[in-house]
Amino acid sequence: MKFIEKIRYLFQEIKSFYIFYRQLDKKERDIVFYAEDEASYIYFEGLIDHLIEQEGLKVIYITSDIADPIPTLKKENLKALYIKSLLPLFTVSLNSKLLIMTMPDLHRFHIRRSERGTHHVYL
Repeated sequence: MKFIEKIRYLFQEIKSFYIFYRQLDKKERDIVFYAEDEASYIYFEGLIDHLIEQEGLKVIYITSDIADPIPTLKKENLKALYIKSLLPLFTVSLNSKLLIMTMPDLHRFHIRRSERGTHHVYL
């Protein structure tokens, strides 16, 4: 990966942090999904669709794969953001009701649990 691309992705992550913590209302970020790559969406799809279509809830989808196609979907009540390098900072500072992820080794290595009372769900 070229240096310029790395800088561009880092700015995208900073923008995602800004959107998450400054532009979204607290209620809009109650339910957060984290996908390590684009393959994770197959595990989340039914639950996300139910939450946004049947329950009318707002869902945030965080991906660490810049090629993940989910940010291009135009679904009402679904906001997708890209965070990879800053993920350890994001997860430890997360202030949401629920974080749903496919990562079983949370709090073992560099990705830590939120210190703000967020419930973590392994799916």
